Amino acid sequence: MRSDEAGVKGSVTDLAQERWGVTLGGEFPARFAEPGWSHEGTVDRRCPACGGELHALRRPYESQGRTYQYTALVCPVCPTAFTLSDLGVQRYDQLTEAVPLAACPDGPGVTVTAIVRVPAQPGPGVRASRPRGRAAAVDV
Repeated sequence: MRSDEAGVKGSVTDLAQERWGVTLGGEFPARFAEPGWSHEGTVDRRCPACGGELHALRRPYESQGRTYQYTALVCPVCPTAFTLSDLGVQRYDQLTEAVPLAACPDGPGVTVTAIVRVPAQPGPGVRASRPRGRAAAVDV
């Protein structure tokens, strides 16, 4: 029986080792090393590094008399852990909202610039072609 099934909850790194047999790489917040995390299941987002399935681990904490939940998102394929902000969201419930198919990395909206091909025009320093059959003066 795993520690999270028995009610004994470990750190994010402990659960990743126990559950998937992986050692997490990369840098993540110090709170990920604290005990009290539990597996909540998979989320509807994919790993930003490899496209693998992300698993949510949560840990309760109190602030100003209210109970909140920290969230760690683990990809056992990479293996690495992410915060909500690494995925561009602020709240856990935003992980279940629809994700746009082609999100613009610089924010909402798209800027389109038309590229028009214009035939080459002689300009300063470009020699114009001469009419056939006679010499023509060219301004350079």
